[in-house]
Amino acid sequence: MASNITVCRDRIYDSIRIKYPLIIIMMIVVVLLIVLLLVVGAIFYFTQVQETEDEDTDTDTDFVPVETFQEVVEEQDSGSDQDGFDIVNGWIYDVKYNYKLGIKEDGSLKASEYNADTPDQTSKWSFEPTGTGFHVGSTNGKFLKITSAGVSLSNKATGTAKIVLSPTEDGYKLSNSTKKYFIKLEKAKIRVVRNKEDASTFMIDASQYYIKNYSGDKKPSGVGGAGIISSLSEFSVSCADGVLSSFGMKKPSSNKYQYDYSCMEGDVAGGELLGSQELDESELTSLDGLAKGSGFKVKCDEGGLANFKLLEGSDGKASYEFDCRDVPLGETEKRTTSKVVDFGIGPEEAALGPIVGLESIKCEEGHVLTGFEFTGVSNGNNHQLSGICKKIAA
Repeated sequence: MASNITVCRDRIYDSIRIKYPLIIIMMIVVVLLIVLLLVVGAIFYFTQVQETEDEDTDTDTDFVPVETFQEVVEEQDSGSDQDGFDIVNGWIYDVKYNYKLGIKEDGSLKASEYNADTPDQTSKWSFEPTGTGFHVGSTNGKFLKITSAGVSLSNKATGTAKIVLSPTEDGYKLSNSTKKYFIKLEKAKIRVVRNKEDASTFMIDASQYYIKNYSGDKKPSGVGGAGIISSLSEFSVSCADGVLSSFGMKKPSSNKYQYDYSCMEGDVAGGELLGSQELDESELTSLDGLAKGSGFKVKCDEGGLANFKLLEGSDGKASYEFDCRDVPLGETEKRTTSKVVDFGIGPEEAALGPIVGLESIKCEEGHVLTGFEFTGVSNGNNHQLSGICKKIAA
């Protein structure tokens, strides 16, 4: 019996003596693998950091207004790739597939077929010079950005959102500020390449105008008829560098309201303001007063509508103040109308509720607003917003 125990004990000891070194070796291998992974990860991380630092070295966040574009080009070094580029805004498309860079409905970047006869205004880009490159801005206020991670849109005009346009015989190569990464289109696929020769060659179809979207300040709404003037007079719509092409009241959050609007900007829409006009005061103790009083019928005798604001008067009266901009327009007027909404509101209901229900008015492509008015529709208290549009003479 004792002999059997001894034999078993010896076998166990032998097994331990054999397996123990193997376990030690396996643990060492695992540790070495972990160390190797950490080293590789560290190298990759610091490489990316260095690339970002390289891209940020040339940071220039100061915007240059598009009106001074030509002056800036003339001030650049004679050896700059950007010399001679005098396009303020236009469409970017590649010469191989005829696909343009544009914006999806969700605000992200896309590539799609380009048709010069019916160009998409949401795919138009503005070129704001900054040092040796450009901040290439979209109509939704974002900027083209090229990094090692890919092509994307930046919310701000930073150094990493600076684009260099390198001229070729057929067009331009688009790269980041350090010319390390270039855009390559494979039809709808957008990717980054390091080799300039592999990058797509782009053409830029110049335009004299472009559309930019804006949102006004968020304000609460008063209630009932008594809250109409005090609420509406808190809002204003203003195109600082152009003329209106659309506007509408929105409700982005609980009891917060704001105007969303679009401005046509660019050389053809950047004329001088013609002077503020204030209409005669009209009664506004209920929303249907907007359709009855002459103080709420906005119309430019010349040019396009640049801004407007409701002014509070006395004894329940108000009127619109507005300004028009000297821009070349055709003679033909076209009407654009909103949804039809019941303007009746209870004493405790938000005064701006029905205004939000109208949604918005929007001129068709190439047209701008020259005025607007509220009108009654059929019987009852149904109303809509009606805009007057004229074609820009680009």
